[in-house]
Amino acid sequence: MAKEEVTPEAGAEAAPAPKSKKKLFLILGLVIVLIAGGAGGFLFMQSKKAKEAEAKQGAAKQDAEGGEEKGDGHAANDPKHPPVFVQMDKFVFNLASAPPDKTGVGQVEMQIRVEDAKVSETIKAYMPLIRNNILLLLTSKAYDDVATIEGKKILQEELIEAIRQPLPKRADKGKDKSRGIQAVTFSAFIMN
Repeated sequence: MAKEEVTPEAGAEAAPAPKSKKKLFLILGLVIVLIAGGAGGFLFMQSKKAKEAEAKQGAAKQDAEGGEEKGDGHAANDPKHPPVFVQMDKFVFNLASAPPDKTGVGQVEMQIRVEDAKVSETIKAYMPLIRNNILLLLTSKAYDDVATIEGKKILQEELIEAIRQPLPKRADKGKDKSRGIQAVTFSAFIMN
């Protein structure tokens, strides 16, 4: 009755083989991930450098041509002078006329882009007059006048004039008729 003894040496030799393959695949996978990450980082940095070089060339070209400026004396996308917006309260108004299947009610949310914070403060001081002018203009519009993109663009120009009208002329700007108002933008425009 001799029992065969299993030597621990034979069992130990069989077990390490799968573990070494797992370690090998794990290490190989980790190396691939690191190489891919390094390559991705390298490509990202190269594209960033290319964009910076392109921006420098564009700035040099703009300086050579005299620079593209808005009415405020700052370049159009000047990071040193970000745009200043005045948020208007929502306007709910009746349209002058509307098709029979519509109620003739409009709702508009808008912002006024201004030259600087000083103009923003002036607008806030004249807000009741400005809101009155805007409301009078909006209620004079028929549904068909503002139903198209072109109609909305015309309305934006008319709104700019309605906003400028009550503002005082600026002594420091000479013949500048903009009074610091650059644009009107819509964040909501609903008609029913």
